[in-house]
Amino acid sequence: MNRKTFLNSVIGAFALGVAGFAAAAQSGDPIKVGEINHYKRLAAFAEPYKQGIELALEEINADGGVLDRPLEFIFRDDQGDPGEAIKIAEELMTSEGTVMITGSILSNVGLAISSVAAEKGWVYLAAEPLADALTWSQGNPWTFRLRTSTYMQAAMLAEQAAKTDAVKYATIAPNYAYGKDAVAAFKEVLTELKPEVEFVGEQW
Repeated sequence: MNRKTFLNSVIGAFALGVAGFAAAAQSGDPIKVGEINHYKRLAAFAEPYKQGIELALEEINADGGVLDRPLEFIFRDDQGDPGEAIKIAEELMTSEGTVMITGSILSNVGLAISSVAAEKGWVYLAAEPLADALTWSQGNPWTFRLRTSTYMQAAMLAEQAAKTDAVKYATIAPNYAYGKDAVAAFKEVLTELKPEVEFVGEQW
């Protein structure tokens, strides 16, 4: 997803019903979006992500901003800790004047932000969390996701695998929720598409 598409998604999400959006748009002040991520813990991934947002902001604001107001992101580092992410979200929404929350790479942090968004009625645009629960079992009307879920990614791989002549498979995956869910989804979908497949081993 390119940076313009990402920012357009952000704009679309907070335009859906954040109570503070209209007030911010009429005040003449910047429209602020709170961005929570793991900049120190996952610096190699999070910093380029942040730089992409900053480039997009330059382009959008140079083109007149949003509703003739400049768009501003307030970046905060949660250290990859769900409790810290919730604390920051509350500060951004109540003290910093942001109209919505976005960000997070880790699914456990994204789920924590989503839960507080549901409780408070804040829009949360999840940037990276892949956990199916984010929009399925723990989904709520205030949470939106940019990326495909774990199930969707595994299903796409299974669809391609089903087109090959292979019938025996061994899986290798990380030993935490993402890996477990990905392997389960891959097996489920591939077995449905190609009942003769056999899974002969697992490595975690």
